[in-house]
Amino acid sequence: MTSGPMRPFAAGCGLSPAAESSTIIAASREDNDSKGGSTALAGLHAIVDPIPLDDPTEPDHAASLMHRALEQIRDDFVETTWDFCWRATVLGHPTDLIANENGVTPAAVRQAKSRVLRRLRKQLGDVS
Repeated sequence: MTSGPMRPFAAGCGLSPAAESSTIIAASREDNDSKGGSTALAGLHAIVDPIPLDDPTEPDHAASLMHRALEQIRDDFVETTWDFCWRATVLGHPTDLIANENGVTPAAVRQAKSRVLRRLRKQLGDVS
């Protein structure tokens, strides 16, 4: 039903509220030229993307994303936590060796590594 400034126009045309509603609904159905189903989906898939993007799994692209994410999260951790994770993950040092050199338990090294990697996964969008 029309309200506001259009109401006098509808009334002036001699439309009752029920007739007015029917007219509006019928008009909206006439304007609706919907298409769908598998034919429409096939048509969408046939459209060529004008700007092809590089595959994000290419080694150079993936490495640059990883480096950027690492730079973004590094300041979230104290230096020793970051160092423990870096040495254990990137350099491949055993957690026992890192722990002995720093006077902590191997569990503390693993916990530090876990915290940094969890934050990195979150930064990359793998974990909410």
